[in-house]
Amino acid sequence: EQELGRKLWFTGLPARCVIKVFNLGGDLVKTLHHDDPASGLEPWDILSEPVRAIASGLYIFAVEDLATGRVERGKLVIIK
Repeated sequence: EQELGRKLWFTGLPARCVIKVFNLGGDLVKTLHHDDPASGLEPWDILSEPVRAIASGLYIFAVEDLATGRVERGKLVIIK
């Protein structure tokens, strides 16, 4: 399938954090767990849970730093 092998990279991440991606309806699309003090990078295969290709469009993400509890939010656009 065309979706396999595609990745979106989250950068500048805290050493331990949880990344949650939501659609504009507020539904949770994907949860990623980052635990790597040496790298602030975490790939996302742009698939949802359960494993399905996601639609083009605008998504909201939240990154929770597990050390401080601080949450940063942002938006991303998927264009296929």
